[in-house]
Amino acid sequence: MARVRSRLLLALAAATCLAAIDCGSDSSAVTTADNDGGVAEGGGGNDGGPSTDGAPLGDAASGTIDVNGMLGTGGSPPPPLANRALAIIDATGAVFKTTSAADGTFHVAGVTTPYDVLVTYESPDGGAKVYPFYVGGLTRPDPVVYGMPTDLGTQTDPPTRAASINFTANACAGCTIWVSWRGNGFNKVGTGVSQAYTDSYHWYSTSLTQVTTLHFYFQDATGELTGYKDKTVTLTDGAAADLGTISPSPIPTNPTLAVNATLPSGYTYEQTSLTFYDADRSRIAYVKPATTSSSTTKIPALAGVEIYMESRATGPGSSESIASVTWPDYTAVPNTLPIALPEAPALLGPPDKATGITSTQKLTWTPWTLNRYYTIEIGEENGLYLRAQTTTPEIDLARLAKAGLTLASGHVYSWHYYADTTRASTDDVTKPGGPPAQAQGTVIYTTKGPDVSFTILRPLA
Repeated sequence: MARVRSRLLLALAAATCLAAIDCGSDSSAVTTADNDGGVAEGGGGNDGGPSTDGAPLGDAASGTIDVNGMLGTGGSPPPPLANRALAIIDATGAVFKTTSAADGTFHVAGVTTPYDVLVTYESPDGGAKVYPFYVGGLTRPDPVVYGMPTDLGTQTDPPTRAASINFTANACAGCTIWVSWRGNGFNKVGTGVSQAYTDSYHWYSTSLTQVTTLHFYFQDATGELTGYKDKTVTLTDGAAADLGTISPSPIPTNPTLAVNATLPSGYTYEQTSLTFYDADRSRIAYVKPATTSSSTTKIPALAGVEIYMESRATGPGSSESIASVTWPDYTAVPNTLPIALPEAPALLGPPDKATGITSTQKLTWTPWTLNRYYTIEIGEENGLYLRAQTTTPEIDLARLAKAGLTLASGHVYSWHYYADTTRASTDDVTKPGGPPAQAQGTVIYTTKGPDVSFTILRPLA
């Protein structure tokens, strides 16, 4: 029987409008428009058609632009989000409401920059809900707004196939034998003597056979990779593939990578970990995390092996500080890497477990010194939540409410914010073609603010 795919995030969604987020809006204040252009609160605006080259049409005298954008779920190219309600809130406070077309595009005329985009989770055609998301501080006329994954309709996968993989290997006691392929794999513990091993390979296909390259890597008890073997095999559904004896070739090692991490005051060091990937992005080994702020690890000197490193520390209120870096080639790995883990932006308000918060409240934190780009998540346990992206260290609940998304009174909400150095602005994130790629070999810093909560004031009877 065909397996029906169920999207993870949608499976977590509540069956009704988030207890956490009210679906209602003030229809008397905002007129809902069709796909030919939004209608601003209190009146129209430029009625120009969509721009064919992404250039602003608008009214130069008034400083407005026409926004010709697209809703997508990420990826390149992004799968479109069709028939989704969205609102644009411009610099004057005017609200434009419209709906994305079948190809995910939308058009709103006469928008004063900077503007925000809020995509709601109700589908006008009664389709599946989508997690609401918000992008603030845009100026470009051609944004591609990447939302959370969503159910784009029932999809049926090809049949599930499986084949047994049998091999024999001789590895030292306590060693790890990694067997991997793109997107999957398994590992076995070496016994120190010749040993027969078995596991299974799964794939989805209408074909009963699958040709794949299996990567065998041998890792000793210290974490150093000592041997490797690639083996291309043809697998058959329901059958066993006997690969015989795997005799690995030795792996030379580079000079070691020494990571020296320093922490902000009040932070506790967690770990530094290293992961190795083959050229086809198969994970070939994972080095046991170092639990001291200074650590040394040997790097395999093999062409095409990608190295990913991550150092992590925790701060007050479950805040986190993370540094990560990827090298596409072992020759690019430095001998010593000093890592100064940054402090997370401090919470300004409201304080944790605050009560009596109104719909005019702003959620605020201190600006981050390394960048001015933030991701915020607000929601309830077991409910839908809002993900927002902005370049200002605040979320204005009144601004969201004006666009038709308000938090329900009497409910408790948890929220936190992230800051990272991978994005410069929301204009960069929403450019056609996708967000900018981070250069490999560049240390990326990410922080997460404390986990806090607040209660929306229940109006008096």
